[in-house]
Amino acid sequence: MARLQRLLPDIIKLIGEFYRTEIHPPVTPDSILYYLKIRGQDRRYTLEEIAQAMQLLSMPQLGILRHKGDANYALQMTYLTAIRSLRALLRVLEAELPS
Repeated sequence: MARLQRLLPDIIKLIGEFYRTEIHPPVTPDSILYYLKIRGQDRRYTLEEIAQAMQLLSMPQLGILRHKGDANYALQMTYLTAIRSLRALLRVLEAELPS
């Protein structure tokens, strides 16, 4: 869980950087792993962990990433909006915890 908690923001930030700098490589689990490694941010994530995280972020209920076919993904919102969306989900989940 701790690895996923570090990986999700890394993915969102990295894809956001691609769009801000107008670099639009295919955003796939492989490309995310490559860019994290060359930046020294890979934290030894596996390709499977990255693929699963990207699938999670592309769930319609979250809508942070959009699956574009094959293994390509596109960012649907800014980093700050994505974080706010995840925080809102967390608040709902925390509200449901038994007292």
